Amino acid sequence: MTPTDAIPILIGEHWITPEVEAHTPVYRPATGEVIGRTPQCDRVEVDLAVEAASRAFASWSATPAPERARVLFRYRELLEEQFEHLAEILCGENGKTREEAQGDVRRGIEVVELACGIGQMAKGEVLPELAAGIDGAATREPVGICAGITPFNFPAMVPMWMYPLAIACGNCFVLKPSEKVPFTANHLAELFIEAGLPPGVLNVVHGGRDVVEALCRHPGIAAISFVGSSPVARRVYELTGQTGKRCQAAGGAKNVLLVMPDAVESGLFGEVAAADPTLNAVMHSAFGCAGQRCMAGSLLMGIGDASDGLRDQLASAMDTMTVGDTLSDDVDMGPVIDGAARQRLVGHIAGAASADLAVVRDGREGVPDTGFYVGPTLLDGVTPGHGLFAEELFGPVLGLMRPETLEQAIDWINRIPYGNAATIFTRDGGAARTFTRGAECGMIGVNVGVPAPMALFSFSGWDQSFFGDLHDSTRGRRRCCRGGSEEVAMENKIEEAIVAEVEARSEAWENLLVLADDIGMRVAGSEGEVRARDFLLQTFQRYGLDRVHLEPFEYRAWRPQREELTVVAPEAGRSIPCRCGGLSPSTSEQGVEGEVVFLERCDAEELAQRADEVRGRIVVAPYYPFARQLKTPLAARFGAVALLEHRNYAGALQPARTCCF
Repeated sequence: MTPTDAIPILIGEHWITPEVEAHTPVYRPATGEVIGRTPQCDRVEVDLAVEAASRAFASWSATPAPERARVLFRYRELLEEQFEHLAEILCGENGKTREEAQGDVRRGIEVVELACGIGQMAKGEVLPELAAGIDGAATREPVGICAGITPFNFPAMVPMWMYPLAIACGNCFVLKPSEKVPFTANHLAELFIEAGLPPGVLNVVHGGRDVVEALCRHPGIAAISFVGSSPVARRVYELTGQTGKRCQAAGGAKNVLLVMPDAVESGLFGEVAAADPTLNAVMHSAFGCAGQRCMAGSLLMGIGDASDGLRDQLASAMDTMTVGDTLSDDVDMGPVIDGAARQRLVGHIAGAASADLAVVRDGREGVPDTGFYVGPTLLDGVTPGHGLFAEELFGPVLGLMRPETLEQAIDWINRIPYGNAATIFTRDGGAARTFTRGAECGMIGVNVGVPAPMALFSFSGWDQSFFGDLHDSTRGRRRCCRGGSEEVAMENKIEEAIVAEVEARSEAWENLLVLADDIGMRVAGSEGEVRARDFLLQTFQRYGLDRVHLEPFEYRAWRPQREELTVVAPEAGRSIPCRCGGLSPSTSEQGVEGEVVFLERCDAEELAQRADEVRGRIVVAPYYPFARQLKTPLAARFGAVALLEHRNYAGALQPARTCCF
């Protein structure tokens, strides 16, 4: 392919050159030369891609899971065979160093490996004897046609976050990669076809805003995944909501690296980055991938006297960095993606200098003349009132802040409109715990510069950093599948009235099951999140479950560890499992029926204050693992006949978060 050739799109089994007038140049960032032209497709090409996916869906969704997995296993083999070639393509169009490009591809392969286990992940659930003569089953079914909209900064990893899981679940997919890095996406698709993927299961459409809008509005698409800026993420989330689609939309970030004084005093920070793991972690977080990633540390907070030492040591380490063409092995940092990105970053550095910030190291200096280069930059004196405090720069620019205390630093972190990631460097376990509990971010690191989760965990930004569903192993397959349930009468003879009664009450039981088992649940409404205890109370009252009957399970093997109970509503005649903190001896075998009382803490003080309410009732309380040995005898002492514990009851429910230590 020559630089004047238009990059093809994949529709069904055919790579075609779309007949469009507009094209976007693709640059090699290291030199600034044009290496291709991306066609600016529109609704016409999107319609063709969705039509091809729709034709393929019936047969692919009916393909047995083991057969789908075999295609994914073969795909993984081809990705490994082409590993170095993929990294080279990625280096050329994105500008990453060779090591960074290899990491990009490797993280994508890890998601493919996860998707190879779809036969295990997509299994449903069965509950025998849901009601008299009725068995209940929940299944996971493909949602239909999924679409992915991906950014330029991770041309391999982010697309492979999306389509392998969706396709493994039996869906078909339309991928719109960034118009700035089309070559990697096309080669990934070619390898998937070579692995035996049927025509139409994966389609690739290039373009810009018109394609994004068309995908979000298309009635044939059931689910959308997006990674990009927060304004566009919010727009995608709004559009998909209007058209009834499932959505996961990852936005921008302003991530913080917090260094405690003990990290400097104890030698966690050393003379040079290569010799000290913590200083190296800060450097890698701030300047890896030229700062063009949503996990980049762009604010550095040194507590108290730590700031001066940080400033000097970082400046010295930055002086050792080599910036240049990343096809060379001795380069530490490459260019930014294009000329527009370079001009934007240069403008921010100039603005910082005019705003009385100290430009400790200036990325406008000492970089190659050709290509789109900005060197590592350190700006001292950033405050919460400064524009750089909350704006995502998406480049190798690190702002230094000087909070006096850990508490002040956490307060500053929580003022940032994004809630993506934050890291603390310390040897103090108490400080680490205060930080992980107080910083309102979806991903938390302790002595980890980039607390990015692996394929098995959620990429779980909060606030303006994430909208919609998460994509990890459990949530990813849930997002790509729709739940179904069925009640089966073993004798095939059952009155329709009983079935209607079971279906009418299913919502109540689903709510209770979520409360009992889903640790990562988030309860949100028109007035925001509510306390778990209040939500539980409302749920019980709504469905008339203020009085329940507890029956021991037949699973005797569990008895030595904990009591396993069945919660039965008086009128429904149905049951769900529920963990129990303890039963009084007189009720351990036959179960117990009674009214429910909800406690906030279930400690001695609260039990004493509410003794009259507790006596003779079933206590429902938060689950605190270290307090169980105290709570059960306390509840018995005050006359409770049973103690139910749920893990979700402790504190306000929050979105899932990932912590790296």
